[in-house]
Amino acid sequence: MAASVGAVALAAAGTTLLATPAMASIGECSSGSFCLWDNPDQDAYLYGNSGNARYVGNSANDRASSIYNHGNYCDIRYWEHADYGGYYGDLARGNSYNNLGAKWIVGPSMTWTDRISSFYWVC
Repeated sequence: MAASVGAVALAAAGTTLLATPAMASIGECSSGSFCLWDNPDQDAYLYGNSGNARYVGNSANDRASSIYNHGNYCDIRYWEHADYGGYYGDLARGNSYNNLGAKWIVGPSMTWTDRISSFYWVC
């Protein structure tokens, strides 16, 4: 309650507080990179790469719950398996999926949470 009153008081005084966890974590993604996070809303940074990835590595494989395309020119195509195998999805430059659990592969019983293993840039 005290925090809410304090936030209202700051807003009334013309002070803006906009440090949401998702926005703070998106800053971890370097310009020109495709990035993955372990949790929804870009929380718990896992991996970022500005090149193509035939495999995202053991520490990031099948763990992403949110993604962001911070590429400079291209869209991204991400794949379910290493070496660009299985199902794939596309993400336009500058866009993100904050919750891959809401991004269906083949209906609601199969989502993209914990399924990304490889990706490449599509220009």
